[in-house]
Amino acid sequence: MRIVRSPRNKFYGFAKDHVGPFTTAPAAVGLSPTQAAAYTQAVTDAGDALDSISMLKQALKTATANANEKFRTLNQVMTQTVELIDIFAANSADPQEVYNTAELLPPTVPSEAGPPGLPGLFRATLNEDGSVKISWKCKNPVGTQGTVYVVRRKLLNATQFTQVALTGSRSYTDNSIPSASGGAVYTVQAQRGNVLGPTSAPFTLQFGIDGGGNFAITGMTEGVNGKMAA
Repeated sequence: MRIVRSPRNKFYGFAKDHVGPFTTAPAAVGLSPTQAAAYTQAVTDAGDALDSISMLKQALKTATANANEKFRTLNQVMTQTVELIDIFAANSADPQEVYNTAELLPPTVPSEAGPPGLPGLFRATLNEDGSVKISWKCKNPVGTQGTVYVVRRKLLNATQFTQVALTGSRSYTDNSIPSASGGAVYTVQAQRGNVLGPTSAPFTLQFGIDGGGNFAITGMTEGVNGKMAA
């Protein structure tokens, strides 16, 4: 089709561009003066309608920005107002009566999060450089942050555990196991602030199995397993 009918702005531009050719000498293109005048009026009316839409869009944009600003102010004032009511209620003889009068619910006291979880499902990887990477799972209370893990180790030829790492991740690479020790026993304990979780069951890494370079991992916790580095 030779006549552009969409989109609307392009259609209007096409129609407006042809006011001159259609109306300057209408008889030369087969139009009567009345038909040419009707065409000009239709183009003018369409242009006025587009201008109205543009003005309405600008007015809506301005009104929306104004409404957003008013609601930001309302949010600030509402927050300050409720805070003042909370302070007044806290210092009144009957706080609940204050909230009943204000038709507000008392503020909820956040429940204290439980202690960190119990580390378990341990894995161990023997790296080519002789270091060992141990990793674990630990399900902590929902919504808590800042949990770290205390890793303690006892060499197989030692009698006491010592802390060897405090890590924010659920893994630790130990590159300080003496070759003569034969392996080590580990425990992991989660900590959040001053709150300690339960200590994991100990798990053991033992090197030189069957006189070779293999190693074994054993423990009293479900899911303990190990592998050689690829």
